[in-house]
Amino acid sequence: MTDVFDWYEEYRDKIYEDDRYTHRHVQMLDFFDDSMIDEDDLRHNIACLRKARRLSVALGEDLFTLWCDAFLGGELHSLGEYKKSREVLSDAVLRARKPIYANTPQQLIVHVYLATSFVMTDPIGFEKEIRELCQFVSKNKGECWEHESRALELIAFLEVERRDQKAAEAATEKLQEHVSVYFESGRHWLLSYNQAKVAMRNKDWDATIRYSDEGMLDPDLCNEPKKSFHFLRACALAALGDKKAAKSLFRKGTNIRRDIPDADDYMFCAIYWIILGELQTAIDLRISELKELKSKGRHWEQYKATVHLAQLYEAIGDTRNMNRWKRAVEKCLTNFRNPKAILAIDLHREFTLITSEFLRS
Repeated sequence: MTDVFDWYEEYRDKIYEDDRYTHRHVQMLDFFDDSMIDEDDLRHNIACLRKARRLSVALGEDLFTLWCDAFLGGELHSLGEYKKSREVLSDAVLRARKPIYANTPQQLIVHVYLATSFVMTDPIGFEKEIRELCQFVSKNKGECWEHESRALELIAFLEVERRDQKAAEAATEKLQEHVSVYFESGRHWLLSYNQAKVAMRNKDWDATIRYSDEGMLDPDLCNEPKKSFHFLRACALAALGDKKAAKSLFRKGTNIRRDIPDADDYMFCAIYWIILGELQTAIDLRISELKELKSKGRHWEQYKATVHLAQLYEAIGDTRNMNRWKRAVEKCLTNFRNPKAILAIDLHREFTLITSEFLRS
């Protein structure tokens, strides 16, 4: 079984063709199919998946229940409800280890999705779990190469978040050597994206543009984060003095629809406004981000935004707000398993290195 939907197509055909199945089984499939029609309508999709799941539980269709859990966890994550996503997926992973789920795609999917949620929640504190989940996928992939590609991507993202450049390069190189249909799109944008982010951290604006251009080469790549590449390139152009081209590219990026903005997009946009000298716009953007993140379990994103706000207020000499956000940073740290390891990354210094020359001017 090489494709994630091979199992579903076989299962669907069986229900439609076998008289032993009832109209409730068909209704269950209809709910699931309805959740696949519009990928941008996340709330509708979540509602449909919950209806499909309730029917599957009532009908004793355990494999389909786990299938629904995988997609439900994924949609909740896309909506930004990381806490709810982790609850669904953690329970699903425990069930997925049972022998009846061995060699099924849904067993692998729930592992990949839970690892994704951990990476976005607390990549340092959950490092062991992330690696274990990804290792399980690689070990049990069978012919499902797609899932191993996803697992390798997550390890590469983990190394980037850990700020381990050597490990990140090794992980992306391993991903580059992987063979699967899915990988051709995943490799292309992941390599460029990671490299562009690192180049920005080092204020290597020419490299940022080069990698962003590589990331935007093929608009048909299914996983290409187009908004992010637009914003990365706009930052670099603005830093190099071509503000007209930067503004045009920035507008194109903001016009690309995405229900839940990526955490990096907020950071790139804030840096863009800093480079243009509009610090208050950057501050307002980060504050609006925190309102969006409130009570959703997106701890890593919340921490980065809070650290950046403390640094911005410090840079403009607003001591009262600087101290306020420093206290907020300390509160954020209580959400992590290993606060000392988080502090060791020193995001405050990283933000300062990126923006210091523009803040001074």
